[in-house]
Amino acid sequence: NHPDDNVRLTGGESYFEVQTRLKSFINDVYQKYHDKTIFITIHGMLFIILHGIMLNYKTSELTKINKYVVRGCSLSEVEYDGKEFKIKYIGDDSHLKSSEIITYK
Repeated sequence: NHPDDNVRLTGGESYFEVQTRLKSFINDVYQKYHDKTIFITIHGMLFIILHGIMLNYKTSELTKINKYVVRGCSLSEVEYDGKEFKIKYIGDDSHLKSSEIITYK
């Protein structure tokens, strides 16, 4: 509930380390496939952290993304030019039937 750059599970990566790894991944993929459409499958905290990077959020602001967390299966579409992200949409689940949407209460 209170993300911080140095928070980590025992033996796991910190938010900062995951962000660094994801930024490196994005740059590597962009360098290799800048002229292609890339499909990335992620879930859970990586969804939140990756979208936080795209939105240029500080780690402490990642809770703003929680409302977009997958409720079955969602899609996000983003354009990237090697410097900036242009987000078309985040967490669209309009393709799901109501019986397929997972709710957490």
